[in-house]
Amino acid sequence: MNENLCEITMDIAGAYPEEAGLAYYRRTATLCKGHRILIKDCYAFQPDKTGSKNTVVISLMTYEKPTPQTIAQDLLLHIGNLGTVTIRQAQLAAIEEIPITDPRLQTAWTHNLYRILIKPDCPESELSIE
Repeated sequence: MNENLCEITMDIAGAYPEEAGLAYYRRTATLCKGHRILIKDCYAFQPDKTGSKNTVVISLMTYEKPTPQTIAQDLLLHIGNLGTVTIRQAQLAAIEEIPITDPRLQTAWTHNLYRILIKPDCPESELSIE
């Protein structure tokens, strides 16, 4: 770490219910000041005796409407003219429009929000916000 790079790593498996079956879910967030934010996730599920396959869905919220684009194995989400989110080895599950129903929030937010649901293709994913 230096003055232009800050990083934190944590195991966030405890934030999910036991029935999610996570053995661990490590997330590393790196701030490259003035350049980008990098999120790396690495997870594993506990052995499942039923034979079913567990999945992870990453949820992002944005104020500007995302425009998806796929290049090779990367999913790019252009967030208005604010920037681009790049997710390596992932599929777009859905983009949902979320209405702002709280009158207090409506004074600051003049239109709906967007929830982006992403399914990683493998247990190690990388998300970059530039």
